[in-house]
Amino acid sequence: MLKVLQFQIMKCLPFMVLLVPFFALSQARFEPIRESIMKSKKYEYVHGFENGYAVFRTFNNKSGLLDTAGNEIIKPIFTYISTNASLQNLFEAGNEIEKKFKRGFIDVKGEIRIPFQYDDVFYLGNGLIRVRKNDKTGVV
Repeated sequence: MLKVLQFQIMKCLPFMVLLVPFFALSQARFEPIRESIMKSKKYEYVHGFENGYAVFRTFNNKSGLLDTAGNEIIKPIFTYISTNASLQNLFEAGNEIEKKFKRGFIDVKGEIRIPFQYDDVFYLGNGLIRVRKNDKTGVV
């Protein structure tokens, strides 16, 4: 099993080496925008510029989404939002529901695409999302 894993890592290594500079340049392009937004002291932090969007968190621990011009695209109503370079206009998000933290996915308009009923969600690729609820795991 370990040899198979090592082989798969070695097989992907050249691809990963090519992507690292691309992602670094992509993030660097948005660094002046992020710094400008942070200087305004409006948000606690701004991070995760992917596909033209960044996550921000307010000082009352609510997250939203900004575009590259610093405009709020999704208002800060979520406990958690995550960007993913593999997803276009779809974001993992989480909220506390009935005193339990639940996850789902929202689109760029803030509309719920996968309901906030899961204990965990993870984008697998090829349009597949692994979900876990009450110690049961599935794919949607």
